[in-house]
Amino acid sequence: MRDLVTANRERFYQERDSRTESYLQARFPARTPVSVHVSADACETRAGQLALVTLVNQLARIHQEMRIALATPGAELLVPSLCGACALADEVGRLVHRIDPYGRFDVGSPDLEPCAISIGIGEYCRSSLAWYLGWDSSNARLDTKSCGFGRESSASLRGSGLAALLGATAIMKTALGMKTRPMVLSAWNLASDLAADPGPAELPEIDVGRGLMVGGGAVAAGVIYWLMQWGNRSSWTLIDHDTVALHNTNRALLFFPDDAGWPNHEARTKVDCLHRHLADVAPVHAWYDEAVEAGDIFDTVLVLANERDVRTLVSSRNDPIQLQATTGQSWLSQVHRHIAGRDDCVRCRMSDIRTPRLRCAEATIRVDGTPVADAALPFLSAGAALMLASTLQRLQLGEFGADRTNRWSWDFASGHRVHTASYCECRGDCSSVRGARVRRAVAGMTRWADAPWMR
Repeated sequence: MRDLVTANRERFYQERDSRTESYLQARFPARTPVSVHVSADACETRAGQLALVTLVNQLARIHQEMRIALATPGAELLVPSLCGACALADEVGRLVHRIDPYGRFDVGSPDLEPCAISIGIGEYCRSSLAWYLGWDSSNARLDTKSCGFGRESSASLRGSGLAALLGATAIMKTALGMKTRPMVLSAWNLASDLAADPGPAELPEIDVGRGLMVGGGAVAAGVIYWLMQWGNRSSWTLIDHDTVALHNTNRALLFFPDDAGWPNHEARTKVDCLHRHLADVAPVHAWYDEAVEAGDIFDTVLVLANERDVRTLVSSRNDPIQLQATTGQSWLSQVHRHIAGRDDCVRCRMSDIRTPRLRCAEATIRVDGTPVADAALPFLSAGAALMLASTLQRLQLGEFGADRTNRWSWDFASGHRVHTASYCECRGDCSSVRGARVRRAVAGMTRWADAPWMR
């Protein structure tokens, strides 16, 4: 019996982690123990709990040993549950074991000793931890000393969620011996350090009308995750024909081994897995080029897939607004804006890359010089999704589209500036974008007909 358990454990990690290990060039820190320490002020607030559950959601997909010390483990769960728990400690314990049924996870009192790589959430964490997380409205902070957080607000859910991504990145980089520095990053204007803008203190639930998501992979899972946490009033049609594989669970916040059929049952479809977490999602079990629903008019279109010539097909739609979120090699997360008639189309943005380096939650890797399947780190897909969800928020509030910038990047590998922004335009021979008359006619059937950025 023990031999069978050991064999299953080894097979589980081989199937889930081999691509990520190749992506990291055999430096995969799976057996590096880490500890997370959460003070009472974080345990008992919604933003603090969101930082915790989002952080451990990512860490458990990489690290096989983790200690989680909670000042008030009996605190009532204040964020949406992924595992059906009512108490914070119970939710965290169920979550990490659902992500990794073979990991060594200790969820307990604040007296748990720190590991060599440790991180604290909240103002009153113990001293001498490696890293600390804090936030102020939509600004997230990573520091080497306790930094706490500002007043609890709807915007603080953006900052605390982003802080969790910075924490997962810092732990990974520390384990790999990479240069890491304290920083501030904004989930509002997506800028870093002195340019980071905390944005409004209160933000409404996201409402961008009738939306289409093309693709149900890791970035789509991240978008659904943030909509769950921040609130959603949009309606979404989600198109994807794929099922969950075990290697998908290394990077997608809402995919678990049981979704992939582990250990011995049928895998679920990606759209069904995402639909169960957000009632306003209508799942379509088809490829985009075969889906009847793809011919409808939508207010907002998210392009989160790249197979079966999707980028060319969506570019010919001439929607008033299309958005992309991608991950890339070298720890890159990006969000792309495509306003019809102002920005380049999706096809031109991506088709000049012979072997795509920017993919939807994917990055091409090679083993012995041979291309193999995609791999990405959980904070890359979650980061690209957060950038996209924040863009949806600004689109809703009319804070979007005023400037020339149409591509924003977060370089998580950088030891210097994390954020960059740039502008792209269509190639001279582009045939995807129709004339102004056609564009106005399509826009007139959406909620953006009179938007300032459409003029």
